[in-house]
Amino acid sequence: MKCGNCGARLHRVHRSFLERFQFLAIYSCPECSIEQCVPHSYRYRFGPFARCSRCGTARLTRLKKPDHIDRMRGGAWDLLERLIGGKIVHCRYCRLQFYDRRPLVSEKALDQAQETDSSEL
Repeated sequence: MKCGNCGARLHRVHRSFLERFQFLAIYSCPECSIEQCVPHSYRYRFGPFARCSRCGTARLTRLKKPDHIDRMRGGAWDLLERLIGGKIVHCRYCRLQFYDRRPLVSEKALDQAQETDSSEL
């Protein structure tokens, strides 16, 4: 991995006991002393927007019905999301389908754009 600030090679840093539950890895830049943290995949389920639990991308699309070609994520968490009103979401990168009740980043951006357009009038 390379530093996004200066382009130097990042070195892995030792994590404390509590950091092991939060982060998969922590990297530090020897040039500019910036730390970059890689979160665990289960942390993607607690944010304000829907994210793919496998790859972490927020570039998702909503589906009207399940696609029988791509696989569906299963488990207790997915069942709970489905029962409380989650809609089917599809990740185009890892081709995973899952249920999520949170808004998509693209839907939130559209809502904000419509609000600014209506306030200008």
